[in-house]
Amino acid sequence: MNCWASAQAWTRHNKRIPLEERIGAVANFCDCRVWREKTPAGDPRYVFFGRRSDVEAAHYLTN
Repeated sequence: MNCWASAQAWTRHNKRIPLEERIGAVANFCDCRVWREKTPAGDPRYVFFGRRSDVEAAHYLTN
């Protein structure tokens, strides 16, 4: 059974917004790792990685 998960949080902004300053704190609170990447289409997104329940909590808090 795989207990690790990842989820993407999409952002429509190419520039940073106030939530982005707190994304690291959300990831830390939820015991996840987070990084920003671009999709093949060039749209920015955040990827959370950690245990499934932690990732779901981080995704919930940022959406």
